Amino acid sequence: MASAGDSTDADLIAELFEAAKITASRQEIWPSKVLSRILTLQNISAVLGRSSDRDLQDPRWARWIFNKHLRIFAILLFLDHPERIRDFVEHGISDDYLPLPEYLLGRKRPAETVGKEASRFDFLQIKDNNLPLPEHLLGIKRPVETVAEEASRFDFLRGWSLLQKRLFDDWQWKFLVPYFLYQGNPNHYSIRDKAILPWIHVEDSKKGSFGNIQRVTIDPDSYKFALPEVIPEATVGGGVKLS
Repeated sequence: MASAGDSTDADLIAELFEAAKITASRQEIWPSKVLSRILTLQNISAVLGRSSDRDLQDPRWARWIFNKHLRIFAILLFLDHPERIRDFVEHGISDDYLPLPEYLLGRKRPAETVGKEASRFDFLQIKDNNLPLPEHLLGIKRPVETVAEEASRFDFLRGWSLLQKRLFDDWQWKFLVPYFLYQGNPNHYSIRDKAILPWIHVEDSKKGSFGNIQRVTIDPDSYKFALPEVIPEATVGGGVKLS
C-alpha cells in the first residue's frame, strides 16, 4: 500500500491541495473538472502500481477508476487507503452512489435515514437523477428490508473504524460540488443540506421587489452558461455574477 509519506503519492496529494477551490465560506472543494485534470490515468496507475495488491496493477483498474470511481478514489487517497477502491469497484459502488447514506458512516441510525429519505418524496416531484427510487417508497418492500439489503452491499465497511467512516462522510461533500447548467431555460436544482455551494465570492444581500437578492460569483469549473448575452465579468476567480 502506498502511504501519504511516499514521495510520489505525497506530491500528488499536494497537487490536489494546491488545486482546491476555496469558497466564500472558506471551505475546500474539488469540482469534477479539477479532479479529472489531476487524477489522470497515468497518476492513478502510478498509485495502484505501488499497492501491495498486485491485481490493482492491471491497467483495467485505472480505467475503471477514472471512468466511474474518481471521487471515491480521491477520498480514499486523502484517507491514506487508496487500495480500498477495490472493495467499491467489486461491489459495483461508483461515484453515482455518493453521498453514501449517513447510517453507513456512523452518523445516524438506519430508521432516521429512511425517514428522512421518505420525506424528500412526499411532494412526488420526481426527477431522473432520483431514479431508481427505493422500493420501500413504492410499496414493494418495507423500509427495514431496503436498509438491510443496502447495508449488506456495504458489508466491507464493517472493517473500517468509526473515525474512518466519519472522515469519508466529511470528505465526500468536498467532491460533490453542485454543477450549474443554463442553456436558455431556468433549471431547478435539488441541493442537499450538506452540499458545499461553489460560491467563491458573496456580496451582502439587498432587498428586491420579490424579496432579498444576493449576488454571488460561481467557481468557473462549476457552471456552464451557453448564451452569448451571459458575459463573464472580471471578478474574483473569473466566475459569473448572477442575481
